[in-house]
Amino acid sequence: MAIADPIYISINNKPRAVLEVMDRLQTQSAQQQEAFYQRRLMPRHLFLAGLPFVAADWLLGYNCLTLSLVTAGLWGAGAVVGLALRRARPSGTFPPHFAAAREVIHTLRDDPDPRRNLFGHLDLSGARQPAKRFREGVNLRGLAMEYYRDEWLSLKARLYDGNMLRVAAIERVKVRKQYYKRSAISGKMKLKPAKAASTQQLKVRLSINPQEYEIVEKPSLRPGTVVGGYTVLQATTIGGIIDLTAGSSRVSIPASDVLSVLRLTYDQLQRKA
Repeated sequence: MAIADPIYISINNKPRAVLEVMDRLQTQSAQQQEAFYQRRLMPRHLFLAGLPFVAADWLLGYNCLTLSLVTAGLWGAGAVVGLALRRARPSGTFPPHFAAAREVIHTLRDDPDPRRNLFGHLDLSGARQPAKRFREGVNLRGLAMEYYRDEWLSLKARLYDGNMLRVAAIERVKVRKQYYKRSAISGKMKLKPAKAASTQQLKVRLSINPQEYEIVEKPSLRPGTVVGGYTVLQATTIGGIIDLTAGSSRVSIPASDVLSVLRLTYDQLQRKA
């Protein structure tokens, strides 16, 4: 499986400007991939270019330290170029949440107040980092565990209708560290590799504009309601604020599921006469 390039975008601009940055990243990635494939055969060409000089030494009866020195230079250059290409090889793939985040922002692009910016971040640098590890412990079997919290998407916007919307998409990862276990058959100690499991969580907070809306809670806001790939875990409507938390065991979340949860949140509003 290809390893995706890490991406981090700090958001403090109009939604369309954010989309332009994301599209530019995709274009640059495609250009880098094309440039790499154009250069990937250079080491082979340099190797082949050195062969005629070896043949010339042999045909002319020279020793191997005459024209073959050119061959050594070409082969050395080929080795250096090959190593550089291997290190600089682009993955050609984007993290799985990139497309979902772009579609969410694209769908919401006209909802924020045009006089205000969209705030937040898109952090697709990976969950298993020391800065994102929030707890360590042991499981019921006494094995060492690590717990990570990765808020990979955060959006905050004052909407056109005066409501304030906050969205946070979070990946929670628990990792059982590697450990040694004695085999019941051979009696030898074997290393068991680390094992990870992740879940997705979506937090939505909608602070309503009391001059335009009132909250009329519907049965669909109850815990246990399934919305796409999410399940509502917790929901409150206190003080003109709707707080909703939904969870999913899926590794990759499509934008349609995120937007469905946002629609569910907005369905609890009723415009005042």
